[in-house]
Amino acid sequence: MSRRKKTISIGTFDLLKGLGMTGIVAGHICRKYSVDFLPFQIYLMMFGPGLIPMFFLLSGLGGKKREIKDAWKKNAKELLFPYFLTTAVVAAVFPLCHYMAFRWWPGAMTETLRTVSAFLTGCPRGGNTVFGFRIYECTPLWYLLALFWAANLTNIFLKIPSAGWRNAVICLCVLSGYLGSSVNFWYGCIPQGLMAVGFYYAGYLIKKNKLLEKNWSSWIYVVLGIVSAVELIFGEMQYSYGIFKLGLLDYVGCGCIGILLLRLGIWLNRFNGTISEWIRRLGRYTYWAICVHGVEQNCIPWYLLSDSMSSYPNVGFLTELFLRGILIVSGCLIIRRWSVFAHRKKWNQYRR
Repeated sequence: MSRRKKTISIGTFDLLKGLGMTGIVAGHICRKYSVDFLPFQIYLMMFGPGLIPMFFLLSGLGGKKREIKDAWKKNAKELLFPYFLTTAVVAAVFPLCHYMAFRWWPGAMTETLRTVSAFLTGCPRGGNTVFGFRIYECTPLWYLLALFWAANLTNIFLKIPSAGWRNAVICLCVLSGYLGSSVNFWYGCIPQGLMAVGFYYAGYLIKKNKLLEKNWSSWIYVVLGIVSAVELIFGEMQYSYGIFKLGLLDYVGCGCIGILLLRLGIWLNRFNGTISEWIRRLGRYTYWAICVHGVEQNCIPWYLLSDSMSSYPNVGFLTELFLRGILIVSGCLIIRRWSVFAHRKKWNQYRR
């Protein structure tokens, strides 16, 4: 274990993002198992509610004020392009996986259409119908769509010269997203994106005012701790499903947990070693990891494994987490190699 530089940058949180991505994957898996693995239960209870706000806060930390046209182009390239590319991969891989599992092409094509329709419409929750046709959900890639709206809208709001009016508009934006999330079906994850504006803007202000580089007073930790404790004990927020047990208090409480996780990430950055470096790599390529996770989660019928391991939930959970982890890391490494190859080819053509 060694201390790293105290300078705060977006790379400081790679280890935290890697752990958060692992927690998201584990959270998706544990829904199918009655897991009584105590360390994971403690982790999920303490940090689970703040993971999504934490990722939006971190995106805001890396955000910059740009021209509106430039911001839309940049965000479309970094968020929409991988989203629709992943959709195309799902459309190609999904029928093959289900045919190999069940040997029935009509059923495989129907399930593919339900899944791909959810991606094309940007539906973050299942059970909806489009023209009488039931579709599934675009988990976990709804995050990319929500972040696309949050980044672009925040960049527009930063053009407002008055800080007071800007804060009022952002609060109204969050309120509109909260009210809109109660509607069962929206195209493009718009309510989730409107609510994410608050977290993204908060991350931007934290970076602008260098709040993470300053020593916080004890009363700040007390206030954040109390609000977080109330959320953990009494609240429940399922962001993509629009479930808020305490209303907007859940939004504030989970945001406080996310801010505390940022402070935790600074402390975690001191750790160094083989395992931590691999986790950092996963955190460094979060967008890629989300895309690969979206492919394997939607295409591979993991429920066959959970059904066969129903008598051994802890073993089944850890086995599936291990297998998915290998797939996600391998997918990120493949994308990385392809990205380096494409960059070198483009650079060689430029030099000629």
